[in-house]
Amino acid sequence: MAKTIKFNLVCDGNSVRTLEDLRNNFLIEDVIEYYKNGLLLRWLKVRGFDDEYKKVNAIREHDDISIIKKLTDIFGMEVEESEIEESIYILQYEYKRKASLDRYRNSSNNLESMIDKHIQEYNRFVNFIINNNYDMPKIKAALKQIEQNYIHIFKLDYRNLFFKFRFKAPMAIFAMLTIDKMRELYLFNDKGEEKLSKYIKTLEDCDAIEYWQKYFDDKKEIVELISGKVYITPLEKILGDNLKVFKGATNGYWKDVEPKGKKFMILKIESGNFIRASGESGQELSREDVLNKFVIVDGIDYKSNSDTNKLLYMEV
Repeated sequence: MAKTIKFNLVCDGNSVRTLEDLRNNFLIEDVIEYYKNGLLLRWLKVRGFDDEYKKVNAIREHDDISIIKKLTDIFGMEVEESEIEESIYILQYEYKRKASLDRYRNSSNNLESMIDKHIQEYNRFVNFIINNNYDMPKIKAALKQIEQNYIHIFKLDYRNLFFKFRFKAPMAIFAMLTIDKMRELYLFNDKGEEKLSKYIKTLEDCDAIEYWQKYFDDKKEIVELISGKVYITPLEKILGDNLKVFKGATNGYWKDVEPKGKKFMILKIESGNFIRASGESGQELSREDVLNKFVIVDGIDYKSNSDTNKLLYMEV
């Protein structure tokens, strides 16, 4: 009898021999590629994982998001749907970018036309964000492509982009503030001082009032939002389900609100209350420490003596 030749998969740079190895090193980009080229099925078969082989072989979905959802379910992975969508969008962008680069290498385009094409690609991502202005996974995926491949253009355009997104894709402003290379341009000057207000202008001479009035109740709310003041009503309208809210008295003790291992951006905390990174002994951030600074922490501990004060934040 011929001997079955076994082989390992490589996921996230690590050798995978068992289902436990696969779960511990589950990288969406690798797994979807192995599924498409048939190696995942072959690996399951030669390793004797018959139940998983049958389930994977029975997948009939064709789009990447649906396939990954099926695979994460089959292998018992607890992955949030928004994380799957964001990863797939990034992967699809990478496929398109590599295909575009291959066309450049095989063509006789001169340097000027290549630069023009690069700018066109950047603008395509900006317009994609505007056209999907309330879809956070798509916004984040597009912004990550800009960060990775077009950051030099972004650094020249970030002031203009702030105003463009302020009126056409306000959710994207908050998403940009979660990305290190982008937030540093908006938040701080060379002395580390807050400078976001530098890019704010009054609405008296602005032609976008009608757009804002679709989402806000009166002009006062509009001015409060774009003046850098943070109120729950406009944040709810801009961020929707992406806005996280916690309230409750902790009787002088630290309350574990979000676990370590996930990063969150603090949007608002009331006076007299405090936050810190999860388990970060000795850290105690007040309202003054986080106001308009959009502080990012790893997990959240919260301390409050109020039943009604709200902590507002979003996942990075």
